[in-house]
Amino acid sequence: MITAIATDMDGTFLDEKSTYDKKYFSILQQKMNAKGIRFIVASGNQYFKLKSYFSETKDIIFISENGGIITINGEMEMVASFDAKEVSEVLGLLDELKIPVVVCGAKSAYTLESVSEEFETFAHKYYENLELLSSFDDLPEDTVVKFATIIPEAELTTVTSTLNSRFKKGIKAVTSGNIYLDIVLEGSNKGAAIKKVLQELELSSQDLAAFGDANNDLEMLEMAGYSYAVANANIQAKEKAKRIIGSNREKAVLSEIEKII
Repeated sequence: MITAIATDMDGTFLDEKSTYDKKYFSILQQKMNAKGIRFIVASGNQYFKLKSYFSETKDIIFISENGGIITINGEMEMVASFDAKEVSEVLGLLDELKIPVVVCGAKSAYTLESVSEEFETFAHKYYENLELLSSFDDLPEDTVVKFATIIPEAELTTVTSTLNSRFKKGIKAVTSGNIYLDIVLEGSNKGAAIKKVLQELELSSQDLAAFGDANNDLEMLEMAGYSYAVANANIQAKEKAKRIIGSNREKAVLSEIEKII
């Protein structure tokens, strides 16, 4: 029996306009609550951005920054964070390679005033709380859980490999879509964070239904007893999932949740 449902957002739960059928979901959530099924949002996005999608909804568990932060009832728990030396090393390498970046903290996200208009648009889209800095030397005191950037699709595989060959053990680059790349700590992923949540709730991963579309969903799909990749997912996610459903444009996740409950 399924006791928890976890879903990625962009490309999975959200449609191509980055929205979803709120009325439909509200009906489903009432049914989930009545059956005691916990709903978990697991995304690479910032918590404040995720919360904005569900501003009128309660009882949702948020796993943000690709597993770096768990938020239950407004209480944040850091799963993993970069120390000051690691932050400096990552920023140094990205600067050397001329790769713009968003530094993702628990309080806010940070990028430079000098980034391109395209990159600033990306940053504002995914980070509700965002500060523009003249230099990362001015980085406010915060707990850094992730770094995020965008890379042209044709260069994404090469750049990811280059970064991973240069990072010290414990830090890795992972793709989270066609142009999106995140830098995280090894062991910090959606699957690990969900496992922690389920343990705290005394629930089994075998009773978890998980939905995803990209490489940052692989650990989540692998550990779930019931795993689903949307039709628009990449090959790796489809290979990891037990079932392929419709696309994010077709409300496929909502439709599958209705079948589950």
